[in-house]
Amino acid sequence: CISKNVISEDKIYFKSIGDSNIYYVPIMDGQDCLGVMLFYSHRPEQNDETTRFLETVANTLSGVIQRKRAEQALEDERERLAITLHSIGDGVITTDRNGIITDMNAVAEELTGWKREEAIGRKLETVFRIINEETRQPAENVVQKVIKSGKVVGLANGSILIARDSTERIIADSGAPIKDSDGNLIGVVLVFRDITEEVRTQKELQRMNRLESLGVLAAGIAHDFNNILTAILLNISHAKLLAEGAGDEKIAHVLEGAENATYRAKSLTDKLLTFSRGGAPVKETVSLPELIKESADFVLSGSRVKPVYHFPEDVWLVDADPGQISQVIQNLVINADQAMPDGGIIEISLENVVLTDENKFGLKSGKYVKITVKDHGIGIPREYIDKIFDPYFTTKQRGNGLGLAITYSIVKKHNGHITVESELGRGATFYVYLPASEKETKMFSITEKSTPQRKGKILFMDDDSQIRNVVKQLLESVGHTVISAENGEEAVKKYFEHKELGEPFDLLIL
Repeated sequence: CISKNVISEDKIYFKSIGDSNIYYVPIMDGQDCLGVMLFYSHRPEQNDETTRFLETVANTLSGVIQRKRAEQALEDERERLAITLHSIGDGVITTDRNGIITDMNAVAEELTGWKREEAIGRKLETVFRIINEETRQPAENVVQKVIKSGKVVGLANGSILIARDSTERIIADSGAPIKDSDGNLIGVVLVFRDITEEVRTQKELQRMNRLESLGVLAAGIAHDFNNILTAILLNISHAKLLAEGAGDEKIAHVLEGAENATYRAKSLTDKLLTFSRGGAPVKETVSLPELIKESADFVLSGSRVKPVYHFPEDVWLVDADPGQISQVIQNLVINADQAMPDGGIIEISLENVVLTDENKFGLKSGKYVKITVKDHGIGIPREYIDKIFDPYFTTKQRGNGLGLAITYSIVKKHNGHITVESELGRGATFYVYLPASEKETKMFSITEKSTPQRKGKILFMDDDSQIRNVVKQLLESVGHTVISAENGEEAVKKYFEHKELGEPFDLLIL
C-alpha cells in the first residue's frame, strides 16, 4: 500500500519502525514511475539533506534504467533487422557515408563471393565490383550517387557484377539513403539481384522474333526467286545438252559456267528458305554418330584440321531431319576449321542428358542428346558473342553471315537449343541440345541399286508456266512423253483420263 501511495503521489514517503527510519523513494521518468527505492536509516528524524540525497540517487538510477532499456530496445531492433536482412531474397549491402561496408546478407555473400566477416570494414568497390557490359569500364560508384542526390538511385542497364572468383553476372540494383531520427544521411543500403538468365531469355526471344520476321520475308522472296532461277537453270541445262549434241564444245563450256553460277544463286535461295515455314524439318529417327562423322569428315577433307570424336556406345537416337542436322554440323565444323588456319584438332562429342523443368534453356523437361563441338582457335571476342547467331552478321572477308543463323534456326525448329562459350585466344565451344527419340529403332543403311534407263510417259505439275515449258522440252529431248498440268485438280483429271484410255503414266512429278 505504501509503494502504491509513493507511486501515485510522486514523492518520498517516510516511516519510522523502532530505531530505524525507512524512506520510500520513487524512481521517475517524467510522469512515469520506473520503480521504488527503499532506504534504511538509523537517524531518528527526517531532514532536507537526506531527502535531497535520495532524490539525486533516484534520478541517477532513473537515467541508468532508461539507458539500459534503450540499449535493450536497440539490440532487439538490430536482431529483427538482421533476421529481416538475411531473409530477403535479393543481395543487400549496407555502408556508411564513406562507402565502408557495415553489413551484408547471405545472398550478397553468394553473388559477390565474399564472406560477411571478410567484407565488413572494406570499401564497397573492393567487394561490389561492377562494370558496364559494353564498354567493360567500371560503373559509377553507387554510394557517391546516393549521397550526392539523397534519393534512391538505380544502376544503368547492362551492369555486370564481377565476383571474387571472376564469375560475371548481369545484375539489377538500386541504392537508397539510410537516415537517422533527425533526417541526417548516415549511410547507404544497396539491394541487387542476378538477372543473367532473364536477360538471356529476353535476348533469345528477340533473336527468335528477328528470325521469324526474316522467315516471313524470305518465304515470299525466295520462293518466287527460286522459280525464276529454276526456269533459267533448266533453259541453260537444255541449251548445254543441245550444244553437246551438236558437238559445239565451246558453247557448251560457256553454258556450263552459267549453269554453275545459277546453282550458286539457287543455293543462296535455299538457305533463305530455311528461315521460312517451308524450311520445316522432315524428321526421321536418326543415329547421330554416323551422321556427325560423315558430315565432319566431308567438310575437313584436305584440311590441316583433324576431328577427334568422343561417342558413347549407348547414345540415344533423335527424331531429326538428317539433311538439316548435317548442315548444322557442317556449319559448326567449318567455323572451327576457319578459326585454326594453322591446323589443329576439333573435338566433337555426344552425351545423353536429362533436363528438368528448371533448366536454364527454357526447354521442355526430358531426355536430350548434347552435341559439343570444340576448337582451339582464335576464339570469339566478347562483344560478338551475342551477335553471332544474327542473320548477316559476319567478321569474315568471305561469307554471307547466314551459316550460324541457319544453324540456330534449324536447331530451334527441332525444339532444341544451341549456345556457345568462348574466350579470346583460347577457342570456342558450341553446345547443341536435341530431344531424344522415344522410339527404339535399329538404324540401317539402304544401298541404292541402279535401274536401267528407259523412256516413259510422265505427268508433270507446276504452277509456273515457264518451268512447265522448260521441263517438258528437257524431258522430251531425251525421249520421254510429257503431259503437263498447272494445278492439282488438272493433274488428277488427266491422270484418270489417261488411265481410262489404257495409257497410264509411268511417272508423276508433282
